[in-house]
Amino acid sequence: MVQKSIGKNIQKFRKKKGYTQEQLAEMVSLSPSYLSAIERGVYQISLEPLVEIMNCLDCNSTFIR
Repeated sequence: MVQKSIGKNIQKFRKKKGYTQEQLAEMVSLSPSYLSAIERGVYQISLEPLVEIMNCLDCNSTFIR
């Protein structure tokens, strides 16, 4: 599933940057529990928050693969 792949990539790049879920969630105005669910692939992320997360994590379009 694409949403699980995206979630794993968010988690991987977040950890690489040294951010906690709480820190990243605050940066992109999401709740930590919602970000956690995205990382686990429970929820599908919409485009706007995905772009915000990618910008915070300095990622490009290969991020979503």
